[in-house]
Amino acid sequence: MNTLTRLHLLPILVLCFSMVACATETRLEPAPGADVLGRGSDQVVDNFAGVELIANPDAWRGIPEITQEVLPIRVIVRNRHGKPIQVSNRNFALVADSGQRYAAKAPGDFKGEVRVSAPVPYAGPSFYHHDFFMYRPFGYYPGVPRTVEPFYYDPFYYSRYQYWRQVPLPTEEMTSESLPEMVVPDGGEISGFIYFEDIEDADRVSLTMDLVEPDGNSFGKIVLPFVVM
Repeated sequence: MNTLTRLHLLPILVLCFSMVACATETRLEPAPGADVLGRGSDQVVDNFAGVELIANPDAWRGIPEITQEVLPIRVIVRNRHGKPIQVSNRNFALVADSGQRYAAKAPGDFKGEVRVSAPVPYAGPSFYHHDFFMYRPFGYYPGVPRTVEPFYYDPFYYSRYQYWRQVPLPTEEMTSESLPEMVVPDGGEISGFIYFEDIEDADRVSLTMDLVEPDGNSFGKIVLPFVVM
């Protein structure tokens, strides 16, 4: 295979890799009738017994390719229960209409790698200059004059080319942005991401949060409805 053929095939190969990378991505949107924070918002909200839960499935701003393997949902928990409450990953789950339950997982429970694309870096000079560079050595190419002008570097040239690298899970962002597991005092608030594996064969799911006091007393549940895209 000659060089020209390889160059022609490169965009096709990049497109194929992109299609494979996106094939398993799961997206959630608020279900019809869900209480949202403002018109067109992706943030679904509900409360029970003085505890408010807000969930946004479109808030992840870290490495986008982790959504090939991970479903991140940002939640805010506000406690007006009158007593402290215990918040941890085991309080959360996604439940499909079929009854299939997907438990929230700590960042450290995710293993493997994701393929991440990035522009080819360039750290060379901003232009090239040589007094003896000629377009037409030895008189070839009549009509094309000799030039001694500098050749300026196109800063966008390399941004048109991508390379692939493997990033292990969990990423640093997954760990640093995760929801703290802690006792939330009355009047307190915490926020962060909870993580799920990809959802399969479900059109609708509900994000559930079991409400628990530090002594283990369970006093209710909050349910937020979503559709799977």
